[in-house]
Amino acid sequence: MPIPAGPDVDPAELPSEHSLQVGDVRQPTLAVTAFDGTPGSTSASPPTAVTCTVTAPDVAPASLTVTTPDGGATWIAAAYTVTAPGRWVETWTVTGHGADTFYTVALVHPAPTAGGQTWIPTREQVAAIIPRRTHVGAATGWGVTQSTFTDLTRPSARIVDTIISQAARWVELPSGPIVNPAIEQSATDAAALYAAGLILLQYPDEDGDRDTGKTLLAQAADMRKLVAANNIVDTGTDPTNAVVMPVWYFPPATELTF
Repeated sequence: MPIPAGPDVDPAELPSEHSLQVGDVRQPTLAVTAFDGTPGSTSASPPTAVTCTVTAPDVAPASLTVTTPDGGATWIAAAYTVTAPGRWVETWTVTGHGADTFYTVALVHPAPTAGGQTWIPTREQVAAIIPRRTHVGAATGWGVTQSTFTDLTRPSARIVDTIISQAARWVELPSGPIVNPAIEQSATDAAALYAAGLILLQYPDEDGDRDTGKTLLAQAADMRKLVAANNIVDTGTDPTNAVVMPVWYFPPATELTF
């Protein structure tokens, strides 16, 4: 299966290796510190030449066209699209002056699927608990409150979305999927509290942020217990209880006397 070409892109705008997902575009680049300065020359030292191949999961290596915009110090391979989850390996082979071999492993995650919890909290619901963390700029001393998370807040909206997903999974861990609409709002609140607490602990701005974060996590834990208890009553299933086979009890044998 050929490696599909990607569009012309600015490498600086491509996602980092650890955020790659199926459908993303990669454009490998390589810096060669030892090069002859005149690729293709006939000098006594063999000229620097570079090739790049990409190996996808369960697919033979495919060669990518490479160019150098600065005489051999930097090499850019053609962009390509990652089409399957797993480890993709980019192999650079330098021959001639500066000969060496370099590898880059790109970790590709499956594309996300729709679905999941309908009660998962929004960025705005988390921001309502810790509004000061949505300030941007310094027009009012602390900045302008956005009442949500954006690319300019700390942490950014993308990071907050990941934390919210983690919080929702944390809420469901002891209770299983929330099935009763009457419990969903409490599950939302628990997840929002947990996400807000994690944000303060992981991205503290002031000395008191860590203590406040711990308080929010404790409140979230208390609410999670109530959500789990009510959801277990509704579903009749406790996901934290392992199946235990019955053990029959027999009294110790006694000697019969006549």
